[in-house]
Amino acid sequence: MDTNLAASLLEVGPGVSDYSTDRTPAVCDVAAFCERHGLTEFLATSIRLAEQIFEPISLTKEVAQDYETDDQWIVVRISVRGSAECVLAAKKRYTAEWVAAAPWPQRHQIRLSYNIDSPDGPIPIPPVG
Repeated sequence: MDTNLAASLLEVGPGVSDYSTDRTPAVCDVAAFCERHGLTEFLATSIRLAEQIFEPISLTKEVAQDYETDDQWIVVRISVRGSAECVLAAKKRYTAEWVAAAPWPQRHQIRLSYNIDSPDGPIPIPPVG
């Protein structure tokens, strides 16, 4: 493994997103998860694509877990600025390039999550109805 890549994976440190509110998640290190599942180079590709295509204002990575199925995956979270139309176009481009770059089991284990921020903070979602 490239030492610069390993160091960048360790920058964020341990973390788990918990999609359930009734359990306390075990802490899982992103770098260790990548090593265990052979995802290090694929995570680097996902991050490179996200940085090139979206030019995010922030980027974090963490291990997420579904406690109903025990599935785990890495979430690359980015915050971006731009219109919804521009971000959607970037997402389509990212998806096409990600599908071309990563085979199925690895592609499913690394997921992108994005938030569109306005210059003054997150764009508010209008109420329904």
